[in-house]
Amino acid sequence: MRTWYDTKYGKAPYKEVLRVTFNFEGISAEDIAFRQYKLLLTDAVIQAHMELSTGEGIALFVPGTNPEQVLRKEEIKYKITNKEVISYEEVLASNNMFVNSK
Repeated sequence: MRTWYDTKYGKAPYKEVLRVTFNFEGISAEDIAFRQYKLLLTDAVIQAHMELSTGEGIALFVPGTNPEQVLRKEEIKYKITNKEVISYEEVLASNNMFVNSK
């Protein structure tokens, strides 16, 4: 059962989420939107974005998720460059997964 937490923005399902930045390769321009869509359909992924021009992706994962397992399942050749736990309230405040938590 999910516990809801009160924030100044209302109720949120998580106190913290895992933000993962990764580099990827071997995905064509035609396939990148599909891969991103498949990530978003995964229950463990809250937000995801993959940028073809830079070969970088970023995803927010539900606490306790193994991001390597999720990326492998979606057959994405990746190299994780950064993992950090951020407050879900920061995500709500910015309405942007790219918020800098520092």
